[in-house]
Amino acid sequence: MLTSNREGNGGARVFGARGVIVVTALAGLAIGVARAEDIGVEPNSAPRTSNVRTAPRTAPRKAPTRAAARPTVPRPIQDETTATAASAPAARTPAPRPTYRRGQEQAVNLDALTTPTAAPAATSTAHSSYAAPAAAPAGGGILPNFKFYYDFMLKSWKGSSSESDFTFDSYHQRLMVEFTPTPDLMFGGEILDKKYFETDYMLTSRLQVRWGRIWIPFDDMSPHNTFGGRINTSEFRQGNETAFLPDIWADLGIGFKLTLADSSAVSSELHFYVVNGFQEARGRSPVQGEDSTGTNAAYPSFDGTSGGAGDNNNDKAIGARWHGLFGRRFGLGASVYRDVYTNKGEESRGLLILGTDLQLRPTNTTEIRLGYTTMRVSLDPTASSKDSYMRGGTYAELGQKFGTDNRWKFLLRAGSSQNDNRVVDVSDKTIVGFTLLKNFGSVEPQLTYFRDLHQVPGKIAYNYGEFRIVTVF
Repeated sequence: MLTSNREGNGGARVFGARGVIVVTALAGLAIGVARAEDIGVEPNSAPRTSNVRTAPRTAPRKAPTRAAARPTVPRPIQDETTATAASAPAARTPAPRPTYRRGQEQAVNLDALTTPTAAPAATSTAHSSYAAPAAAPAGGGILPNFKFYYDFMLKSWKGSSSESDFTFDSYHQRLMVEFTPTPDLMFGGEILDKKYFETDYMLTSRLQVRWGRIWIPFDDMSPHNTFGGRINTSEFRQGNETAFLPDIWADLGIGFKLTLADSSAVSSELHFYVVNGFQEARGRSPVQGEDSTGTNAAYPSFDGTSGGAGDNNNDKAIGARWHGLFGRRFGLGASVYRDVYTNKGEESRGLLILGTDLQLRPTNTTEIRLGYTTMRVSLDPTASSKDSYMRGGTYAELGQKFGTDNRWKFLLRAGSSQNDNRVVDVSDKTIVGFTLLKNFGSVEPQLTYFRDLHQVPGKIAYNYGEFRIVTVF
């Protein structure tokens, strides 16, 4: 999991601080603006023109003017995301790196993982944990930017009858890279497991194209989804529990992002993408008589998408997401995803996913997030009990920063999810929980507890607790 203030296997999905402006005079003329990104970082002002004289008895000259950059749309710190920003001495602040120009979006902003922060963050509109930088120098980057992210924990969890209930563990070991050869072009990816990799290119100042194993812009993931009331990743599954959505929702395909509005009062963007989509998993139905020992009915797998394993049919999944941010206090999003999951040569059976999300920031240190999704999945009526079934989930999150420089944060979460409305099984959950964390820049200790209130036969674990240390460098 990649994670940011929103968490997880995530390390993600999934949700402020003062901006840092570094002004350096080079050759007597030029202004480099270092902008702290995402996860609780905002710029304090737009770039200013220079009044530095370039030669004796020469009239002052102005540096080239850039368009004012829209404030980043950061995510608050989350319990299984990255070690996020906290205030640090100026001497330890890393030098600015080349970043995107205004309007560009990238999968993960690596500089945001360790950039010190101190100012309140705006509500997120990013499709992943980390929003893109807003401005870039003319020359682009020279060397790739690498970040290693990992966590270490002591946990209490009775998820398996064959494993220890009280043990040390680690969910994330991620090596990520980004490379910006020009201000218009950027590559980013996760190297060890290739969870995602994409190239982003600015066609115009408002239109961006992405290709590769791209992030799917759906809901307010950061990067893991929280439907059900906790980070929804495979690490927490037990018995024959199935996935609600992939740990990291990324897929081979192409995507576009159009900036519709970009001002301090209103910002809005529209995503559209075409990807391979989910695949079929015969025998995975939880309904008695439809599994491999019965009719072996066609059933979708939500564990992941095609990735590098190849596509299973000629139909492509298409999706879109709109998000608006109003007054930097209120965010609203809507998402749609349509796919055919059955194998090539079989009768087409598809699925439709709809979602809506809301973010509210009543104060500079408080954020409220709400999300809802519903899915309709078509089935073969000759092998299944019905011709379709429904699945869906909700979440609610309250985040409150406090303490010196707002280094402390308390997160309260709740939600529910059901994977197939025809049955009640271990995949169904209704969870409440909390996380308490303190950020030290590259290191973030976290204390997390959640309880599943939905009791069903076969479910052996209802309580989860962990003390975790997240490290990014």
